[in-house]
Amino acid sequence: MALFGKKKQSSQGDAVKPDEMADQTPADEETIDEAHDDSGRTVETTLSLHPEAEIPEEDEYYLRFLNGEAPRLKPGQVALSGISAQRDENGLMLVTAFIRNGAEKAIRLKQSTVLLMSNDNKVIAKKKVDLSGVGDIPPRSARPWNFYFAPKEQLQQEFPKDGWKIGFHVDKPKREHHLDLADSWKNALSEQQVDKLKDMIRDMKPPRPGEVNFMGMRAVQSENGDLHVTLLIRNGGNNELKLDNVPLQVEDAHEEVIARGGFKLDNFAVQPFSSRPWTFVFPHRLLKKEEIDLSKWRAYPIKKKQDENNA
Repeated sequence: MALFGKKKQSSQGDAVKPDEMADQTPADEETIDEAHDDSGRTVETTLSLHPEAEIPEEDEYYLRFLNGEAPRLKPGQVALSGISAQRDENGLMLVTAFIRNGAEKAIRLKQSTVLLMSNDNKVIAKKKVDLSGVGDIPPRSARPWNFYFAPKEQLQQEFPKDGWKIGFHVDKPKREHHLDLADSWKNALSEQQVDKLKDMIRDMKPPRPGEVNFMGMRAVQSENGDLHVTLLIRNGGNNELKLDNVPLQVEDAHEEVIARGGFKLDNFAVQPFSSRPWTFVFPHRLLKKEEIDLSKWRAYPIKKKQDENNA
């Protein structure tokens, strides 16, 4: 089996090349080991052939030329850059691309998912491939390699007329839901209490993406009769959640409303993918019942209209 494709295409099936090789990097899905270097520096790669590769001198010259035309990498970036693509009479698609290493050390790849896409990021083919046979790719170098896509791995049967590109598919890491404490809580809690809260949040099922909910933590009546309700405000969104007014209603074990009221909050915000505990105090005079059973309870935000109707 050839280690990489040749400059000349087979006369069988469709043969196309990337559109001027000008834009080979789809957003967020083209690279692995994505660089975090914001200095603006770029890396130029040199051609690295597989030790077992035997190709004519003119083909090697052509590969060096294509590698020189490919976009520069960020330091530490690993990416694919397309060379050629063709399909045989049985529908098997052969795509040749450079595996480019922008790191300062050699890399050895294992299993990776490769995407063939149109220039508007529509997936043409997708496959998980074993790249251990590529061997060690030296620092700042590019190694040509063949990728084969069977008909069942192709989502589209025709190449787009405006060009194509190839890249590694990388699932974005899921952000772990975490504890977000207000400064007043940080100053009041011991290190052990903070760790306990962190463990509790870690063990909980996180809210769904974009979901905001209130979870009861503790409800207790003080000696003067005030009701202290501690809730965990959970933000499953990727934006900061700002709250300035929270209307709450509390029910006891008999599912009877025991307290209702609105709370104004100053500069209160819950960070993305985090939960913030907060205690709401209902004065004794606002309680709906004298005898309340807190062996089981729930508290939840209410809509303003509902609050007015039930007042």
